[in-house]
Order: sequence, then C-alpha cells, then structure tokens
Amino acid sequence: CNIMDVVSLPLGIPTNRETIQIFEQWHRGITLYTWLSYHFPSTFTAVDESFAIKEECENTIQMGLLSLRKPNRENTGGNTDEYVKQDENKSIRKALGIY
Repeated sequence: CNIMDVVSLPLGIPTNRETIQIFEQWHRGITLYTWLSYHFPSTFTAVDESFAIKEECENTIQMGLLSLRKPNRENTGGNTDEYVKQDENKSIRKALGIY
C-alpha cells in the first residue's frame, strides 16, 4: 500500500481553525501509516514518503497557525518578521527551560 494512494493533502495554507483541524487529521493518518509501515513493512512500503509528507503537513500546519496570529506591532516596530522571530525564540527558550 503506497501512502500516495491513501493521503491527499489539501492545497494551500490553512486560513482558519477548521482547515487546520483537517490538516491535523491528515497528520494523524500519516503517523498511523508510518507506524503500520514499521509493523507491516511488506504491506506499507512507503516509509520514506510518509516522513516527507508528514514534514510537509507539519510545516503547513505551522504556517497556518502563524497566519492566524495577529502580531503586536508595538513590540516589533511594525516588523512582522521580527515578531515571528521573537516568538520562535521564546518557544526555544521555554523548551530548554530558560526563561
């Protein structure tokens, strides 16, 4: 069973929560396919493709989530890229336990 026979991601960046939820459902399905490929490798043969599609899905979800945020222009001087960079740095510090 090839993953391309099972998964068909919608095109474009999600612009609302409902569309993001659709991508999250696809992500769960892709993760299931990957799990099945480890347990039934002769049936689920496209493990490399499943990782690539999973990464594409994750990136699309991330872009959709970022598009839903409203940047605080006062903190960034109107520079949206700087806002995103600051937010990513906060996430990294939080993950490392550095506040």
